[in-house]
Amino acid sequence: MSKHIWLELETRERSLLAAVLLLPVTLIAVATLPHGPALSPDSTNYLSAAESLATQGELLTVTGGDFVLWPPGLPSVLSVAHFLGISAGGLAVVVNAAATAIIVGCSGYLTFRATGRKDIALLAALVVGASSPIIFVGTFVWTESVFVATTMLMLIALLRYHEDPGTRAALIVGVLAALAFFFRYVGVVNMGVALVAIGAQRRTRDTVIFAVTASVGPFAWIARNLVLTGTAVGERVPPEWGLLRPVIQAGATFGGWLTPSGTPIVLQAAVLLAVAFALVWILWTRTKPSTVEWIVGGYGLAYFGWMLFSAMTTAFDGLNSRTLVPLFPVLVVLLVSSFDASRIRKWTAGVMVLLLAVQAPTTAGQVAALAQTPTGVRAQALSIRDVSASPDMTNGPDAYFAAFGTRVDGWPARTRYNSAVAAAGLEEMTDRLGRDGTVRLLWIEAVERPYLYTPQELNDHFELVLVDAFDAAVLYEARLK
Repeated sequence: MSKHIWLELETRERSLLAAVLLLPVTLIAVATLPHGPALSPDSTNYLSAAESLATQGELLTVTGGDFVLWPPGLPSVLSVAHFLGISAGGLAVVVNAAATAIIVGCSGYLTFRATGRKDIALLAALVVGASSPIIFVGTFVWTESVFVATTMLMLIALLRYHEDPGTRAALIVGVLAALAFFFRYVGVVNMGVALVAIGAQRRTRDTVIFAVTASVGPFAWIARNLVLTGTAVGERVPPEWGLLRPVIQAGATFGGWLTPSGTPIVLQAAVLLAVAFALVWILWTRTKPSTVEWIVGGYGLAYFGWMLFSAMTTAFDGLNSRTLVPLFPVLVVLLVSSFDASRIRKWTAGVMVLLLAVQAPTTAGQVAALAQTPTGVRAQALSIRDVSASPDMTNGPDAYFAAFGTRVDGWPARTRYNSAVAAAGLEEMTDRLGRDGTVRLLWIEAVERPYLYTPQELNDHFELVLVDAFDAAVLYEARLK
């Protein structure tokens, strides 16, 4: 089977492939052109770090703290926007769209390598390109799109290494594994999987070259973080839940991928169990898995295991479509290759069409909603455009930075949520008031963060004087009682 699929495509097939690759690019453009890319607190920290890197030569969060909770990859790329004279958000859209096209192309390529069927490969690529998890992360200033693209390229590089081991192939895998880490810390999974795959070939020189190439950059970044903050990847808050919650979240995510939007959770669970049973039955009754399945499936298991471990040890968003997005193209490739190699091969195309029918309406709804109405931090930033004051602290430093490009300290908090928020507690607030006399506090009504003190609660400890009121924010001046 030739691994150069593009040489085997006829003119009509190349046109179809181009259309499939352009589909996610178009969807992302439609969703982001009216208001710009969607923003979350993470997004604004990426934009802040990109701006500070371009203008000051250092990576800073929206509160002016050290940028350690996230790797430097995306801010480094977006900092180029400053020198090109374009917005960093606009560049993020271009980068995400290109990364999404790479994800789609790699999914089709891996499917072709697993099945040898061009029609099924194009169909698998279309399913990935029209999927809600892939398009959704592409509309935000997030690292997921580039991370998944880098991961898919690394899996292909591992496949090539397995077929033709050598120093150059090991070097390419090492570069891609390091790049994955520089976009998301979960890239350690990429490094581990690649190390096992290359080490299994028992070629010491290749293993050493890969290990050095993949680890030098990440270790340098971690050393930088240790010097600045005493932590390897920033302060991480332990969770208040055990194993059950992340397992349920993961099941709900996979069930949501396999069923139409709005499907009752009981039916989602039934479909998920049915698909799992079908895969187990197929693997049990078929011949030895292919190299593609070993590499892609092994990565999928390693990634899911790491994310489950992270959910049990660190408080974060959970195992949702964003955090598990690398598993969607993995799932598609494994589903297609498993069905194609089984006794029910004739069902392969039908399974892909069914999955496409499930994903397409959800994706269309997401794109329409994002194009019509700004959400999240973007909406919060638009709501405070009339604020004419310069506060010292705010409960929405991310929204304030998105609106005005200015870094402001975080609002006083009951507990420190993480090192990026850098919010002061009552003792820190008292010390600051003792030093400065007064502190101007901007309370943004649309921001909801339960771990922060409310203005009413702060007034029990300090004297809060109303200075100005805006459409969606209130400015106070705090003094010691």
